[in-house]
Amino acid sequence: MILKSEIISYTRKVRARNKPMKELRYFVKWKGCVEDDNTCEPPEGMRNAEEVVARFQRGNPEMPRPREVA
Repeated sequence: MILKSEIISYTRKVRARNKPMKELRYFVKWKGCVEDDNTCEPPEGMRNAEEVVARFQRGNPEMPRPREVA
């Protein structure tokens, strides 16, 4: 189950310059696991759960989506 999505911001050195970066992350509660086992997954890590992601996004239109990271 996806608990929330969030855009994280950070800085990465690229060609000796600091470049601001943004990435989307899904906070996931895994079935049968305790809360301490929750993970933060990039969209690429959710490829096998496309239906779960779509259901989450339909039910939470205010949460960030992949297209908002560009």
